[in-house]
Amino acid sequence: MTEPIRILHVLGALNIGGAENLIMDWYKNIDRTKVQFDFVVHTSSPAFYDEEIKQYGGHIYIAPRFVGFNIFSYIKFWIDFFKEHSEYNIVHGHVRSTAAIYLFIANRFKLITISHSHSTSSGTGFSAIVKNIMQFPIRWIANFYFAPSIESGKWLFGNKVKSDRFYLLKNGIDTESFRFNSEIRNEIRHKFNYKDEDKVFGCVGRLIKSKNYNFLLSSFKELEINNKKLLIIGDGPEYNNIMTLARKLKIDQELKIVRGTNNVCYFLNGMDTFLFPSKFEGLGISVIEAEANGLPIILNTVLPNELDLTDLITRVPLNIDDWIKSVAKVQSDLTKRINYSELIRHAGYDIVKSTRWLEHWYLKKDGK
Repeated sequence: MTEPIRILHVLGALNIGGAENLIMDWYKNIDRTKVQFDFVVHTSSPAFYDEEIKQYGGHIYIAPRFVGFNIFSYIKFWIDFFKEHSEYNIVHGHVRSTAAIYLFIANRFKLITISHSHSTSSGTGFSAIVKNIMQFPIRWIANFYFAPSIESGKWLFGNKVKSDRFYLLKNGIDTESFRFNSEIRNEIRHKFNYKDEDKVFGCVGRLIKSKNYNFLLSSFKELEINNKKLLIIGDGPEYNNIMTLARKLKIDQELKIVRGTNNVCYFLNGMDTFLFPSKFEGLGISVIEAEANGLPIILNTVLPNELDLTDLITRVPLNIDDWIKSVAKVQSDLTKRINYSELIRHAGYDIVKSTRWLEHWYLKKDGK
């Protein structure tokens, strides 16, 4: 029996997050008799997906965390790695900040290199400036360029989005899993002690500054709606700061945060309105998941146009007055919510379809 080709994915860590969840969805749906995934990560700490990857037959290798002054040891790691691991023909890079290093070295070993953009910003401050400088050469180093939206592609690759080496790869989801389910809705609302009259506003995303949770909590505080609740699905370094702010605003009794779960589809059913004030996104897969569930969505105006797949989207500038006026107007129609998952599938955001495309691409480029 022919051994599967092995694709090397390069990430920061294997915890729950937009890019990580997407890669794991590919991994679950890909034909692993033909294509196997292995991973280089930049942390030795145990991560959420470690055991699942091992169960699927994947290998995890640990690179040193790049901190600038260790550039020579970082370069040495990659040279030694590719010398020792001749089983790889394709390197799929998701870490931008050091991609110019590891993709350049991979090219020297005659490997096929992919840089995958998942964002439209490096954030703010000195670290963002450093990241932008380090990632700029990627557009001349990578063999191929992937992005979930044109904006995300332009941001990282510039005019390379016009070349035949750029691919717009839609971030697929399991549309059937995200279909609205009234029985699960009742189960969740009973579990969280929500009453029938409670209006549950929800948000999904890593608990990091760029997701703009301070704005979310502050605008929720100003909402003049009876029986309002806020349900956040996500985990990350901002958890304690979010809870501190919730207590300061005296909304901590109305807030629930579900941490450490990749079962987002389950919790969306319990929500009435989806709020997404994120400052920037490569795409914003959480929004597409909410659309598949039929949730009305209030969205930051600046996020990618590719998110507008249904009539559920309302785009609003990030000022609290406009935000709360729009949120207060939104009404959820439970009878219509079940129909939206099919619309998302037909729009091309089905995980099976996108995985088959990627599988075919890998096999073709590998010569199989």
